[in-house]
Amino acid sequence: GASLQKDFLTLEEQEGSVNFKFGVIYAHTGQECDDEMFSNKTGTPIFDNFLRLLGETVKLLGWEHFKGGLDNRNNATGTHSVYTVFEGHEIMFHVSTMLPYSEED
Repeated sequence: GASLQKDFLTLEEQEGSVNFKFGVIYAHTGQECDDEMFSNKTGTPIFDNFLRLLGETVKLLGWEHFKGGLDNRNNATGTHSVYTVFEGHEIMFHVSTMLPYSEED
């Protein structure tokens, strides 16, 4: 309730801005294991529309805002991701079709 909300505001004031990262995984029909899902290099036009709804596609190399753990120097975590700001909170989405994948991972 109100008490919890007040505690979060106090925490935010102490820690600075609170930012978030969320994973977004694309699965083709019939895919059941994560290896299959993470091996998808592209989604469908509907998935792409969903990503546009979440935020803007940004280039990671040289990215100076919240990274959410993604690499902005060597493209080790892909070249692009999806980013937005919601009510003052930066959000970086880790999108499965934008992340590099190898079967060894």
